[in-house]
Amino acid sequence: MRGFYENFLLVDNFRSKISIIFVCLVPFSLSLGPLLPELFLLISFIILSGDIYKSRKQYFYNTSFFLFLVFYTYILSNSLIQNLIFNHIFNFSNYNINLEIFKNYFFDQKSIIFFFRFYFYFALIWYLFDQFKIFKKLFFLITFLSISIIGIDALLQYFSGYNLLGYTRTNQHRLSGIFKDEFILGSFFLKTYFILLSLFVFYKNLSEKKNELIYILINCFFGILIFLSGERSAFFLFIFALILSFILLNQIKFRLILKFILLFIIIITSTSILDGNIRDRIFKNTIEQFTNKSQSEMYIFTEVHHGHYMSAKLMLRNNPFFGVGPKNFKIKCKEEQYLHYRARCEIHPHNYYVQLFSELGFFGGVFLLLIFLVIFFKLFKIFLKIDKEIDSITILLIALFIFLWPIVPHGNFFNNWNIMLSIMTFSFYKHLSHKLI
Repeated sequence: MRGFYENFLLVDNFRSKISIIFVCLVPFSLSLGPLLPELFLLISFIILSGDIYKSRKQYFYNTSFFLFLVFYTYILSNSLIQNLIFNHIFNFSNYNINLEIFKNYFFDQKSIIFFFRFYFYFALIWYLFDQFKIFKKLFFLITFLSISIIGIDALLQYFSGYNLLGYTRTNQHRLSGIFKDEFILGSFFLKTYFILLSLFVFYKNLSEKKNELIYILINCFFGILIFLSGERSAFFLFIFALILSFILLNQIKFRLILKFILLFIIIITSTSILDGNIRDRIFKNTIEQFTNKSQSEMYIFTEVHHGHYMSAKLMLRNNPFFGVGPKNFKIKCKEEQYLHYRARCEIHPHNYYVQLFSELGFFGGVFLLLIFLVIFFKLFKIFLKIDKEIDSITILLIALFIFLWPIVPHGNFFNNWNIMLSIMTFSFYKHLSHKLI
């Protein structure tokens, strides 16, 4: 710790020190909601904006920024046209009515209007990774401690019924931990798993037995917590990520794979035997929800998810090029023409691709699909040994691939909590690779 403190003191200005501390606190603060990490990132970007601007050629004159700018321009234009021009008739003689229209639009679409801020956050974290070696080490240390605390807190809730903050367990099939009544513990651990593991592999050589043991323990720790969370998508994506890691990482040897698989199977099997509620949710309920036995129908994931997707399909069919507008799924799904497809209406259809195709049309959906295909071909070239990447970069590419994997339920694409978790991974990838995609 003394070495960390001495290196931190070598940072040349107070503004940089404040930003390093704030950004390092982001992973833990995300467990408390989106407001605090937004403040940390916004303040940090503002006080370092001059320094970042001096390096704008690297952080803004690149393909990533160009693609983001095109996407942002499209969603903002789509939002303005769909919500102001198509859905409202302006009374140019009545200023108050027009003001009310714009006020309602602003509050409903503010996440779209200010979507540009996420590139600023991304550039900030990328800049800190590039400029300060101490930032990588401190980010790794604080993230490790944060994850450990949140994980131990969740395990305490699992075994005793309540966590360190006194939040009681309200669902025997799910575990929420520090997130109280939101069941997003598994998603949080899945998205922080990759950044922590990539930093560990960046600093440590897995051929050493001590590091090999730590690697196994890290994977088991994340695996059991994601399993106990009851989040099926997160658990199956975690297993998928492990398989990809075993195939693609250079430092992963057969001996290490065998040790981990044996230990992981023992832990998951023991937990499943002792806790039938979690076992049934992860395995039994998942299989049962794919079908409607009374009507012999097959569903995409569940009846509710299937209904969302069918509603979104009709929205795309009726609005093929531009969709129904950003964040308008929640409005359109209440209309009679879509009503008979689902039991209830939701804010979003629970899949990134379905959401973008229905809300932004062909142009919006294809944008995300192309990014996913680029990442897929990068991983495929690593598999064929055409590209030789260090394992940390491969882990981060696997992370982006997993985050965008299409055949799984997702959260809201425009949710700031989800985006902030993802940009930490992407910024570290950009730092390590310096390749523009």
